[in-house]
Amino acid sequence: MTPRLPAASLLLASASLACGSLRTPDYSDHDFAAQATFLKEAADGILLESGTGAIVVSPTLQGRVMTSTLHRGGVGLGFVNRAVVQNPPAESAFFNYGGEDRFWLGPEGGPYSLYFQPGDPFDRDLWQVPEALNEGAWQVVSQDPTSVRMSQSMSLQNRVGSTYEVDVDRSVEVLSKTEASALLGGLPEGCQWVAFRSRNSIRNAGSRAWFPETGLLCIWILGMFQAGPDTWVVAPYREEGVDPSIPPVETAYFNPLDDQRLKRGNGFVLFKADAQYTSKIGVMRRRAVDVMAAYDPHRRVFTVVKFGPLRPEQPYLLELWDPETKRAYDGDVANSYNHGGPESFYELESSSPALALEPGEVYEHQHTTLHIRVPEGTDLGDVASRVLGIPWKEVRGLGGF
Repeated sequence: MTPRLPAASLLLASASLACGSLRTPDYSDHDFAAQATFLKEAADGILLESGTGAIVVSPTLQGRVMTSTLHRGGVGLGFVNRAVVQNPPAESAFFNYGGEDRFWLGPEGGPYSLYFQPGDPFDRDLWQVPEALNEGAWQVVSQDPTSVRMSQSMSLQNRVGSTYEVDVDRSVEVLSKTEASALLGGLPEGCQWVAFRSRNSIRNAGSRAWFPETGLLCIWILGMFQAGPDTWVVAPYREEGVDPSIPPVETAYFNPLDDQRLKRGNGFVLFKADAQYTSKIGVMRRRAVDVMAAYDPHRRVFTVVKFGPLRPEQPYLLELWDPETKRAYDGDVANSYNHGGPESFYELESSSPALALEPGEVYEHQHTTLHIRVPEGTDLGDVASRVLGIPWKEVRGLGGF
């Protein structure tokens, strides 16, 4: 049984906080006000205002940021799986509630996976999200108009039988205009924007240190967003000072990717995010930078995910489903997953380094999400080029949008 928290305050003002004279595409099936009302009633949703919009956090659903909007009369940008939230199955390998920022721990793949039982082969039918990450409400430690702080304690076991006692402290905060402007290098006049950051700390609450030989953990933050027929994920990567034989991205997770779904530019790749084909990419530690993005030309929404601290000199956990890999600690920093339906979402993900924590030691990983739409006729190029460190004109040319 999943414990419930007392209903949290959710103030839905009737006035729209739209900025500038922008036309919003009609995606009424994802209406934010309806999402927020539903989440308040079904999952104790907490609304925090940000920029010209707002976000909804649910401590009941493992502390997820469930959705956000660029303005309160507009669409929700997060994938919210209403059927599962309202009537979750008695048992499930993954309670897919949705959400733009959820807390997990890795690794998923490799010899020390948390998502397969000891001795089990890497078979999709045997994949199981650990119970501590899959269900159960989180405790609200504190709350104010701009943030919610939550906590949870959990016990986990990896594929080789190592056990872990973990205390998690997670805060979700909306960004001020000054912070959002600093992230982008300036907010264009007349824009709509919403931004939030999760601060995720884990503490080794057990009596033993964590060692590479028996498996380390990493903080893994994943965000589900509404997919679109022409949505592309933009994944920059390092080129300078890197062995050119190291591939810029890993693709051998699920189905193979052809040049219609993965396009390579100078210092970046484009990855199709249409929720029509199960696939995934990963930027490895020696190639990683601390940012990813996505662009939906139909909604005209540019999404940025910034994360860190990035420490490429340290080991990162490999997420490939290969129990015999020799690269268990030469792995993923940033990932994007494209769902194959029927649910329409894609993911942007970030991971901390592999954590060899002593008893009582703490590590924090931050994950920031920002959505922006500029007025029609305004060039997004300056903002996008600054935050990604690559020419937006080249990105648009390669993606054809």
